[in-house]
Amino acid sequence: MKRLACLLLTVTLLGCQGEEPSDFLLLNLASNGEVKLIPDMASMSATISCTDKVIERSADCTKRAITNLFQLLDKHGIKKEDYHSTRINLEKEHTWRNNSHIFVGYKSSSTISMVFRDLDAMSQVITAALTMKSVELSGLNYSHSQIDEMSQQAYLNALDTSRELAEKMQEKLGGKSLVVMEVNNSGQNFVTRVPAGLMKREMAQGFADTATSPIQINPGELTLAKEVNVLYKVYR
Repeated sequence: MKRLACLLLTVTLLGCQGEEPSDFLLLNLASNGEVKLIPDMASMSATISCTDKVIERSADCTKRAITNLFQLLDKHGIKKEDYHSTRINLEKEHTWRNNSHIFVGYKSSSTISMVFRDLDAMSQVITAALTMKSVELSGLNYSHSQIDEMSQQAYLNALDTSRELAEKMQEKLGGKSLVVMEVNNSGQNFVTRVPAGLMKREMAQGFADTATSPIQINPGELTLAKEVNVLYKVYR
């Protein structure tokens, strides 16, 4: 009842001002805009970890694995500004056995973040990294070097869809004119697909000795989607 009273008060005030017709409707429409694209870049992470009962050996093992991965990235032309590592973390590792915690050793670990601007080079790196004992790969995400321009186009497509629907509703409602009052946008929805089982070391163990070519990665066509909410005023 309070909402109805507020609406009537607004209409009355607008009518008294005489600046615009007081007979109008408000439409709040949400619409999506999409852009299809073929990714030309990607990012992923590598977790490196070693466990040893001697803390120095554990840390040295992780340092060597980081160095080996960095050398692999350099070999395939990945620029140094496109990868970096976190500091090495050290912690005690235990296992539960016979109703008690059994000390396994000291676990040292670090995470390497990598950006690949060449998907063929990424395939080469993944093929080699999957055979490294202390390396686990995860978080493969595809993107595009012109993602900002494509995002803008997706927003424009969403606005076109919204306007088209608003004009149809205006006609259906018998409206005489249509005015945009407010536009809000929401975050992006970038749909990606990661090849099943890509991150599992078992995948490499089965064919590492006989493989003659790198793992082929084909993300296919992906969809970049944006949403806008537009508030229209329809005068009747």
